[in-house]
Amino acid sequence: MVISINEIRKGNFVERPAKLTQAFVNGIGTPGRYSDGRRAFGLTLLVKPLKDRSGFSKTYSQRLTLPDGKKKAIGLGSHPITTLKQARDTALANAQANRAAQGITPELRRVLADSPTAAIRSIIAAAQPPQTVVTIDTPIFADVADMTIEALKPTWKGNKSYTMWNIHMKKYVLPVIGDLPVHKIESRDIVKILSPIWTSRQPTAKQVKMRLAKIFDTAKANNWIEENPVDRASLALPKVKRDVSNMRAIPYQDIPEAMLKIQSVKTKSRATPDALIFMILTASRRDETRLATWDEIDMEARIWTIPAKRMKAGCEHRVPLSEQAIEVLERQSTSEGLIFSRRRGKPLGINSALDLLQRLGINSTVHGFRSCFRSWSEDMTDASHTAKEMALAHKVGTTVEQAYQRSDVLDLRTPLMQKWADYILLNKGMSSRRAGNK
Repeated sequence: MVISINEIRKGNFVERPAKLTQAFVNGIGTPGRYSDGRRAFGLTLLVKPLKDRSGFSKTYSQRLTLPDGKKKAIGLGSHPITTLKQARDTALANAQANRAAQGITPELRRVLADSPTAAIRSIIAAAQPPQTVVTIDTPIFADVADMTIEALKPTWKGNKSYTMWNIHMKKYVLPVIGDLPVHKIESRDIVKILSPIWTSRQPTAKQVKMRLAKIFDTAKANNWIEENPVDRASLALPKVKRDVSNMRAIPYQDIPEAMLKIQSVKTKSRATPDALIFMILTASRRDETRLATWDEIDMEARIWTIPAKRMKAGCEHRVPLSEQAIEVLERQSTSEGLIFSRRRGKPLGINSALDLLQRLGINSTVHGFRSCFRSWSEDMTDASHTAKEMALAHKVGTTVEQAYQRSDVLDLRTPLMQKWADYILLNKGMSSRRAGNK
């Protein structure tokens, strides 16, 4: 047995068996390429650490010399989906097919190629080495989709991405190709999935296309397919002009009246109206408010600190709380866990605030109130550009400027948010506290 000096220096030396066993494949945790021994038809096992260092990928491959003299490495699948026995059976079949293709010499092939006889040409074609050597059974698309989703899940914030991936798969994709072996799926299948929604529901169609591409990248990385069918499908899809329309928003001059409607609405629970009022007062995003917890609130300092993992930009954000925002918090019935919740402490629905706006006839999206705040602060205050943008948790300046900008200008944003609260709640002569006591 030959041991490289690099392996010894790195401490990566491992006792290599004369022939692979399934137990060895299951347990090996040292990177390297391990041969299946003599008469294995070039079968090897490649062990590599995963990018996140959480384990190892183990891939079977085979190296053959084709009839034209070129050497070719062929992927035979990955452990544990592919067993050692399956890899050996495939390696044997590949070697037999390759040997059969060597029956006609290159010289004879060139002579016969000049013949006009179709029958002879068919003989030559049959003797040519196959472009894709025999492969083992590959998993169906649904299994590869599940594998991809589980691999990406730790990188997502919250459950929204996980939910949308599954919804798109079940609604648009799985009914068409879910049960097909992944290597049998062609670009026309992708076109069949995307065409019905490509022009009518473009944003959704683009998300489905992106997710399909990611799933087939997983299949390609595992040597189950040679190319991604989504790439060619794109050529058959028409170009769609991008809709650059902004989120619906009412003029900021109409917000006091809208706030009066929200405060006065009669509901079984005040959780949704109060969450919407708090969201508008703080100019925060829907999920930042919907999933806010009491441990993020400092009532004494009047600061709401949203952790980085819940922020769109991935950075911690401090929000100064106005007197009206504090009043909204003080009248909540809970004191731990979620601030605004349904029965049994469950978070409010994703569209609960939007549904309330539609019920009240307020022609705005939830996000539209952030636009209102930005327009109001531009027209009605002399606050700095930095203060206005940071109030919305936007990044300001170039990457270099951001690196040197360590202050979140909280002292400048505090009076700005109080002025905003006074404008939208006191203009109509009704404070949030009086509304809550009705």
